[in-house]
Amino acid sequence: MFKPVPTRYNVTLLEEEVSRLWKTQRVFDKRRSLRQDASPFIVYERPPSVCGKPGLQDALARVHQDMWLRYKTMRGLRVLRYNGWNTHGLPVELLAEKRLDLTSKGQVEQVGIDRFNDFCRQLALDGIRGWEHLDERLTGWEETNAVPSSHNNQSIASVWSLFKQAWTRGLVYQAERVTPYCPRCGTTLADYESALGTEQIDSQATCVRLPLLEDPGTSLLIWTEHIWNLLGNVAVAVNPNAEYVIVERDFPEGEAGKDQRPEKLILARALLNRVFGEGAVRVYETFRGSKLKGIKYRPLFQFQLADKPAYRVILDDFYISETGSGLQQLTPAFDAQALQLARQNDLPILTPIGPDGMFVSDIRPWRGMFFNDAESYIQQDLQERGLLFRTEIHNQNAAFCCGCGTPLLPVVRNAWYLRIQNSEADWALGRERFWGTPLPLWQCIKCEHQLVIGSQEELSHLAGRNLAEMDLHRPFVDEVAFACPQCDGLMRRLPQVLDAGLDAAALSLPLPPRDVEQTYPADILIESAEQSQAWFYALHALSNLFFDGPAYRRWIDLPTLVEAGEKKASDDHPAHVDPWDVIHDHGADALRWAFLSACSSGDRLKFSSELLVTARNDCISPLWDTYALLVNTAVQAGWNPGPLDLPAQGSPAILDRWISSRLHGLLKELTAALEGYDATAATMLLQSFVADLAGVYIPLSRQRFAEKAAADDRQAVCSTLYQTLVTLSQMLAPFIPFLADEFHHKLVRSFDFSSSISVHLTDWPAADEAAIDLELDRRMVLLQRIASLGRSVRTDAGIALYQPLPGAVVMLNSQDEIDALQPFTDLLVDALHIRQVSYEIDGTLMSPDEVRIILDPHLTVELVQEGLADELIRRIQDFCQKAGFPQDASVHLFINATPRLAGAINAFQTRIMEGTHCLELKLVSQPSSQQSGTESVIEQGRSSRRLYTMIEFDGERATFGIEKVSDH
Repeated sequence: MFKPVPTRYNVTLLEEEVSRLWKTQRVFDKRRSLRQDASPFIVYERPPSVCGKPGLQDALARVHQDMWLRYKTMRGLRVLRYNGWNTHGLPVELLAEKRLDLTSKGQVEQVGIDRFNDFCRQLALDGIRGWEHLDERLTGWEETNAVPSSHNNQSIASVWSLFKQAWTRGLVYQAERVTPYCPRCGTTLADYESALGTEQIDSQATCVRLPLLEDPGTSLLIWTEHIWNLLGNVAVAVNPNAEYVIVERDFPEGEAGKDQRPEKLILARALLNRVFGEGAVRVYETFRGSKLKGIKYRPLFQFQLADKPAYRVILDDFYISETGSGLQQLTPAFDAQALQLARQNDLPILTPIGPDGMFVSDIRPWRGMFFNDAESYIQQDLQERGLLFRTEIHNQNAAFCCGCGTPLLPVVRNAWYLRIQNSEADWALGRERFWGTPLPLWQCIKCEHQLVIGSQEELSHLAGRNLAEMDLHRPFVDEVAFACPQCDGLMRRLPQVLDAGLDAAALSLPLPPRDVEQTYPADILIESAEQSQAWFYALHALSNLFFDGPAYRRWIDLPTLVEAGEKKASDDHPAHVDPWDVIHDHGADALRWAFLSACSSGDRLKFSSELLVTARNDCISPLWDTYALLVNTAVQAGWNPGPLDLPAQGSPAILDRWISSRLHGLLKELTAALEGYDATAATMLLQSFVADLAGVYIPLSRQRFAEKAAADDRQAVCSTLYQTLVTLSQMLAPFIPFLADEFHHKLVRSFDFSSSISVHLTDWPAADEAAIDLELDRRMVLLQRIASLGRSVRTDAGIALYQPLPGAVVMLNSQDEIDALQPFTDLLVDALHIRQVSYEIDGTLMSPDEVRIILDPHLTVELVQEGLADELIRRIQDFCQKAGFPQDASVHLFINATPRLAGAINAFQTRIMEGTHCLELKLVSQPSSQQSGTESVIEQGRSSRRLYTMIEFDGERATFGIEKVSDH
């Protein structure tokens, strides 16, 4: 038999109870066993960085992934997840530095790499535990024990094997290139990491004169976004085919050189007006850029001596943009294009900035100063020497370290790269750090022969000892040396570690020796592109490397979550919202529904508590209220589901046939939306059905649930609602799995122990086409439209919704429409809260779906009293529900009311008592001194607790006390 359920429930207790059931019954193991022979559905998941606690953006991804995995499992597929924990990399190292109170890479080396890496390991393990806890609470997944971590020896060896395969194919190489470099972290970064930390900022761009060596009165005019890089200038490039001009102008008053003869400046003709404006200068000469080849100019600075001919004009066929002067100043140490031109033209490379981002000792005025901090001093120096032409505010992309926030230095460095097919840029793999997969490359200290190790076994063989138990991290792997096969020298490992993005991609991909044909490519990727750039980049690189194709068939681009003020949701932002706070306050199901219903692919989703309130009010609460109504009515009536229950479409009640039609129509549309991978559309369909179920079917069927309802009708409505909720629980299972399983256990499992232990072990239901009645659906839509019009008319006329009216006239466009609506008359009377309805034809209506309504506003005393009594019943029911009374709890009522309301109570006392399960109703002449709260009373030797409240509506006021007598 059913057991009563509360009208309000503790969401945390319910969800934790369901979660415990999943664990004790090993539901997810059973699900795997159930689908072990089914067709696979492959999912590659981004291994989350376990640095710190997961945030809302992480929860968003987890919810979407879990929803699709649950749905595909119910569709009969064997879901294979390739995922892991990303435990390596700069985020973990920087957190360790913070916890250990370290501020630089050098301090880490002083502490000791072994101690530092051990601390990183502990942070990673703590992070994994936090993630596992959230996963269990938010999704219920219990597979975390099988999930690999990138810091495990097995994962490191897998990446070594991958690296060796790429090396063997000639895809790994070492090169000197301009690459993003973080001076604070002391490491090279990949281009995608630079992009992650890129921001648009307004900065000061600078125009500078370069006086010609043989004609100091004439200068090349150059432009740069970063004045500090002028200390590395070695040449200027011009386009040989573009037109350039020499212009003559007088020095403006107050500018250095004003007493000299007019100066001459060389720039591109196309930018003449941009630089000087109309008529500000005289064009002295026009010529092609090729004429400038080889012209020498005076160096801006002479702190570092060039070891090759420099400070000259070279030619390059570049595009002249709308900014600058049309002459490109070349600093090969800080610009990739300049480095290429330097190599082509045998130019020197000057490096005035050291690995710490400070100017080296050669740069005497600014030595030891951080490169960005020196800009104002360099500008002042150029101005004092008459070389500064002007400065201007310029909007540019500025790159910052995505880990520590330090400005990145684009600088020439010797680094290891992975050649990427179909990509403009190769992948800088090496990191000069500590906590990561060690670069598996040993080099002879004598002949420089290089050897890549592909496994721990291979390393043991070469070292001549068993290294199976050795931690493969630094510094232990650094100590492993062996004889060079090419000479009598010693092979030692190069000190770099690999990009943690390589680890993450390797964890996600089904790399050999797995059965690649069965597990590649992924059927689906579910991630935010903006939040997962590094992983997408690495996944693309490895997929092209090993499979020569894309890694996935379909990609669902999740929105980027933002909080108040449009700030991205992240752990390190002050506006961060802890997912645990949300789950504690609202429940996991509410958070899931909020994310799934509010998300559109690739958009930005502004998170607020209103999303959660909407999820609770529009979905969770109406579902629970409907479920509680069914169960408590069944308890009261002694009704139990059984094989003799008629299908809803066999019920004579229009409402039963309609809700069954809506249910199976929903199932058909919902399945189509999910097969089209549209989660938002799917949730909107479900939400619309819940609104019809709780907002139309239940209110219009309310009298059928009452004790005085006919037995057959009461059984029919219970049977219909039961079948609806059972099927709906299966449809809701992927979206709100906790509440769905609560329904399944109480409605199905408690009556049939041969049924599945969990709704998540059932198959996705199939729509019954015979139950779908589109014409019935259309009529009910029309009925709801009429009811909505009636509410609007009431509002405009100032008539309360609770007030019954004598009647209404409904106007349709034909007699056929009137005849079709006649069977719905009783429902229409209830929906409009009127005594009777009549129909008329209105020839001006153009469509069968158009309708007009006229309400009769004339009220009798009896109608007014009935309306007041009904509103009082509703207020008392709401108060009892908020007080936590069971739905069928008997009460005593003590009411002090205004005269008109007291008259309504006397006239409709029986109705009020039946509607509130009241055993005794007393009208008292004096209001209680207790306007609200609780009071202990003793009457006739009986002690009880009386709850008080005061209500006001429509100019009436009542203070009433309620005593709960008993629960049936």
